[in-house]
Amino acid sequence: MQLMTKEIKQKLLRNNMPQNRDLDHKPVVKFFAPVGSATWLITEMDIADEDTLYGLCDLGMGSPELGYVSLKELKMQLFMGGALGIERDL
Repeated sequence: MQLMTKEIKQKLLRNNMPQNRDLDHKPVVKFFAPVGSATWLITEMDIADEDTLYGLCDLGMGSPELGYVSLKELKMQLFMGGALGIERDL
């Protein structure tokens, strides 16, 4: 499954435009680990590198926080001996 579609990317970049930065955005996309309880609710993407995402990051350890995550690093995460990776909630 493709984590980032063109439509999702456009929405995330639009949320990070200078005129929109002070607004409280709803999540655009949800990523999750198919095993465990790690979840990322992403609202924005950095315009400069198109890799740095911002949103609610919950690694399933009881302390979710707002912060940044790399799209490249999410794509590299593998579970169950490399058979499963991070997925996008449809």
